[in-house]
Amino acid sequence: MLNAIVITAEGVQEPTFRDPQEAFERAIRAGRLSRDPADDNFAGNYMYMDSTPLGMEDCDEYPGVRVKYRDNFKSRDHRRYDV
Repeated sequence: MLNAIVITAEGVQEPTFRDPQEAFERAIRAGRLSRDPADDNFAGNYMYMDSTPLGMEDCDEYPGVRVKYRDNFKSRDHRRYDV
């Protein structure tokens, strides 16, 4: 699922949400999160929050879509975005 990016009259960008399971899988493949409960960046300690568009490029997850995103996760323990 890919939501549209919305810019309001005030120029504020609405959050973009993608499939949370896919976001976790992408973060694990990229090494941002881990499947190992002993690791500090264990995926089970994080919550998917949203995705930030970074720019235009071919996107493997969505053929024909030319937007690159960064999936954002918050630590459930200290509520910071740190991965």
